Amino acid sequence: LLDFSPDVNILDDNNQNVLHRICQSDCVILLSKFLELNTNINQKDSLGKNPIEYLPTDALNKMRKYYENYALSKKLKLNITETLKGVL
Repeated sequence: LLDFSPDVNILDDNNQNVLHRICQSDCVILLSKFLELNTNINQKDSLGKNPIEYLPTDALNKMRKYYENYALSKKLKLNITETLKGVL
């Protein structure tokens, strides 16, 4: 699929991009691939949540750590709701 240069920021009916779905799974490999393709990490879905809000709030979660480290390395701002600010 990635060989065909898909639009990684295409949205579904819930206003979610592929990162929302990946963050609901447990696949760091997919997460890393789609982050490298510059998928929008701050895309808000129809519930007002961005992809990181679908990751477990456990600070030791490998996907959360990878996601946060990626954002820091690219100097990206993670837009998160008030409820998650205390756990990041």
